[in-house]
Amino acid sequence: MEESHRKVLRKFRLHISRNIDARRITEVLFTKEILDEASKESILAQTTSEGKAFCLLDELSRSVQPSEGNEWRPRSIGLPRKVPNFVGRMDICEEITGLLTTDEDDITCLVTVVAPPGFGKTALAKTVGNMILSQGKKDVIYMCLRSVSSLACAAEYLLKEAVGSHADQKDAVSQLKRYLTSLRNPTVLILDNAEDLQAEDESNFYKLLENVGVHAKNLVTLITSRTPISTLDLWSFATKHYPLRPLANEDSLLFLKNCVPDISRQSAKEFATACRGIPLLLNITASFLKKKAVNPSDLHRKLQNCPHSFLKGKSQKIQELNSHLKVFYNNLQPEMKKVLGFLASFPRSFTKEEAKDVLFPTEDFLDFQYMLDNLEQHSLVQLDEVNNHLYYSLHPLVQAFCKSSQEETCMEYNTAIKLFSRHYLTLLQDLSDKFIGTDGKVAIDKYHISKTNIIHALVASVEEGDDQLKRDGLTISTNAVNFLAKVLNIGEFMSVYSQCSQAAVKLNDKILLSGCLVSIGFKQLCYYGYKDAFRTSAKESLQQAHELQSELSISGTECEGHCKCKLGLCTFISGDKKKGISLIAQGIAIRKRRVCSDGSGKVERMLLAGGFCDLAMAMFVSGNLRAAVNIWTNICLVRYRELLGQHPFTASLLHYLGDAYQCLGDLKRAVAFKRESLEMRKYLLGDNHLDTARAYYGLGCALGILGSTEEALENMKKAREIQIRFAASEQDINKTNQEMNRLRGRVTMDFPCFKVEQMYI
Repeated sequence: MEESHRKVLRKFRLHISRNIDARRITEVLFTKEILDEASKESILAQTTSEGKAFCLLDELSRSVQPSEGNEWRPRSIGLPRKVPNFVGRMDICEEITGLLTTDEDDITCLVTVVAPPGFGKTALAKTVGNMILSQGKKDVIYMCLRSVSSLACAAEYLLKEAVGSHADQKDAVSQLKRYLTSLRNPTVLILDNAEDLQAEDESNFYKLLENVGVHAKNLVTLITSRTPISTLDLWSFATKHYPLRPLANEDSLLFLKNCVPDISRQSAKEFATACRGIPLLLNITASFLKKKAVNPSDLHRKLQNCPHSFLKGKSQKIQELNSHLKVFYNNLQPEMKKVLGFLASFPRSFTKEEAKDVLFPTEDFLDFQYMLDNLEQHSLVQLDEVNNHLYYSLHPLVQAFCKSSQEETCMEYNTAIKLFSRHYLTLLQDLSDKFIGTDGKVAIDKYHISKTNIIHALVASVEEGDDQLKRDGLTISTNAVNFLAKVLNIGEFMSVYSQCSQAAVKLNDKILLSGCLVSIGFKQLCYYGYKDAFRTSAKESLQQAHELQSELSISGTECEGHCKCKLGLCTFISGDKKKGISLIAQGIAIRKRRVCSDGSGKVERMLLAGGFCDLAMAMFVSGNLRAAVNIWTNICLVRYRELLGQHPFTASLLHYLGDAYQCLGDLKRAVAFKRESLEMRKYLLGDNHLDTARAYYGLGCALGILGSTEEALENMKKAREIQIRFAASEQDINKTNQEMNRLRGRVTMDFPCFKVEQMYI
C-alpha cells in the first residue's frame, strides 16, 4: 500500500469503523486495489468477514515497516506524558522496563504492581511506559481501567483506541484476543488500575490474561491494581509480582522540595517523615503548603501524631482519599478485613510471634503465616529484616483508615485495641514490679524491647478504651511511675501523663487525677533537681494533688505517701522548713503503716527507705551533713543494697553520699562513692541516659577538687555530650559548662569544698 493511501485511511479509520460495516470496508478497499499483495494475503488468511476487517484496520493503523532509508519507529496509544517531578522507585521502574523489553527467550510475559490507594501505582506505570517508548524497541498501549467493571467494555474501549475498530460487546473479547495474539510489532500493554475489573469480572479477565500470555508472541503486559492476581503462580509463562513499598524518606523530601521550592530542607524532612512515604499524602501536603492554606505546624502535628484524625478532615482532597480507602477496604475479603483491623492496633512494626500471641492466640501458626503472606502480596504489610529479626509493618495509610473508621467500617479495631492494651498494660505492671527488686536491669532491657507497644497501649487505653479500661490504664500509670520516670525522657513522660490527666478529668475521677498530678510533679523533680524544681510547676502539681487528696479524705495509699514526701521536700527547699519536714514525716508514717500491713513486701520496704532518703536530702540541703550521711548510710543504703542490689536507685543514693562527703572534705570517699555510682549507671542505663550524665558530672567535680584536672575534664565532656544529645535541662548544661570553664582556667575562683551544685535524681 502506498504511504499516501495509508495516511488517509489511518486518519479516517475511526469514522470508517463507526459508519461502514465490516464487509463493506473490505470490499471497497479490495475493489480499489490500493492494497499490496502482502497485505491482501494477510487479510484473506482470516476466516470471517469480521476477522478480515479487523486485520485490515490493524494493517492500516500500523506504522510503516522499515525499509531502505525508512526506519521503523515505535508508537504509543493512550500513554500519558511523563510524570512531572517523579522521584524514587527508579530502581523498580528500570527493573520492570528491563523485564518487559528483554530479547531473551525467557521473557517475562506479565508483570503486576499492587498497592493500596494513593501509593503511586499510576505514576509508576506511566514512567515505565515512557521509559519503554524512549528505548525505541516496542509499541506501548496504555489503558486506564478505573471504574471499568466489565471485560467486554474494556475490550471494546481498547479496540477502539488501539485500532479504531468499533466492536459489538458480545464479540469484543474474542476480537481483542485475536488482535493481541496477531500483533506483528513487539508491544507492551499497560492496564492501569485494574481492581474494579478484577472485582466484577475476575474469571473472564484472568482467562484473557492467561490466553494472551500463552499465545501472544509479541505482547507483554504490565498491570497495576489494588488486588494481586490470585492465579499468577499457576500460569505456564513467566510472571513477576511487585508489592509497592512506601517512598524512602530522602525521596519523600525531594518530592516536597520539587513541589514546594521555598520550603526549607528541615521542614521538608519533617513533613516527609510525617507523610510516611505515601505519594498521595505527600501531594496533598505539598498542595496545602504551596497555597499556604493551613498552618504548617498544625498540619505537621496532625500528620505526625493523629493521621487517623487527618483522614477525617473536611478538605475535598482528603475526603476523596478517604473515599478511595473506604472502597478499597470494603472490597477486601472478610477475613482480611479482620486481620487488618487487628494489626492496626500495633503502633509500628511487629513480629509474627508478637502479633499471634497478643491478638490471635488461638489461630494455627501456619494459617496465621498464610494470612500475613496474603497481606504482604496485597502490599498491606511489608517485611523488613532488622538486626537479624524479621519485622512486619502495616501500610500506614490503611492503618490510619482502620483507626479513623472504627465506628462505622472497621469495627474490628475496637476489639483489637482492647486486647492489645490489656496485654501490654499487664506487661508494664509486671516489669514495674520486677524493677523494684534485684532484677531491675532485666526489667529495663525488656522494657526497651517493647517500649513502643507499651506506651502505645497505655495511651490507647486512656484515650480509646471504655471507662473500665481507662481506669485500669490510669491506675497502672500511677503504680508504675517509679519505673516509667526512670525509663522515659522528660518529653515522653510529660506527653503520656498529660494525656492520662486529661482522661482522668473527662472521667471526673479526682482520685485518679491526683495520681497523675503526683506522677508529673515527681518526674519534674527528677529532671530539674530539687534545687531548681521548686521554681517550676513541679511544686504546683504536687500541691494540687495534695489538696485533692485532702478534699477526698484519701488516707493510707502509696500515692498519698509519695505526694507528701515530694511536696514536703519542695516546700522545705523553698523556705518553709517546718511545714516541709512535717509533710515528709507524714509521708514516712504512711509508708511505715503500709509496711506493717498484711500483704506488704519488698516494694513497701523500699518505698519506706525512699521516704527517709527525702528526709536526708532535706538535711543535706539545710547543711546538716552528718545527719544526711547517717540516714543515707544506715537506713537507705542498707535497704537498697538488700532489696535492689545494682539498681538506678542505689546508684542515685551513692551519688548523694558522694556529694555529702565532698562537702565534708572527705574527697577520697566522695570519689569512691561517685565512681561506683557512675559504673552502676553505665551498666544499667548506658551512655543514653541523663542519670549517667549527672554521674559523669558529679565525678568530674570531685576529681577537679582532688586535683585530677584532666580526668575531671574528660568526665565533664562526656556529661555534656549526653546532656546535649538527650536534652538535659538548661540549668544542668550551664552547670557543666561553668565547671569545664573553671577547670580549663578560664574562670579563676575559689571553690570551698562544701559548695556542691546538686543535680538531684
